Parts: sequence; structure tokens; C-alpha cells
Amino acid sequence: APVYSNTVTVNVYPSPVITLHGPQEIVPGLTTELRTQTGYYQYQWKKDDADMPGAITYNLNVTEPGNYKVQVKGDASAPWTTSSTVTIGYA
Repeated sequence: APVYSNTVTVNVYPSPVITLHGPQEIVPGLTTELRTQTGYYQYQWKKDDADMPGAITYNLNVTEPGNYKVQVKGDASAPWTTSSTVTIGYA
């Protein structure tokens, strides 16, 4: 008798982790950079829990204090996954 088999592929993506490339405390006019892993399907950065329009790449240049986090999707059908918050303050 024939044997039938179905293959189901489940992609598991790591949770995003923000790394700081610059000072955590800034002064007016100074920029610091936040980055997360590359290779996700979609990115959305948030400041103080609000979506930042146009902030949809793996890195973000920050010029204002606030609480920042990034949401990512591993592929089109994957759910959003959110990083922990990184707080940038004024020096």
C-alpha cells in the first residue's frame, strides 16, 4: 500500500534584541543608534509605545529621549514579536 506523508515547515525566529551603538544618555544635537538583528521580514520601531512612521529598518537613529522598542515579523504570516524596551535619556 502507498505511504503518504505531509511535511509541515515551521519557521521559528529569534526574539528581537536591541543593541546600543552610542551613548544611552544624549545631549541635544547628538544622535545615538539602536539596532536589532537583520533578516526579519518586517520591522516597526516604537517610541513611548507609539509607532514611529517610517522607522521600518533594522536600525534607528535616536535624537530624543524616550522609551524605544522594536517589533518584528519573521515572515509575512508570522505574528509580531516585540523586544524589551531601551530607555534613552538626556545627559
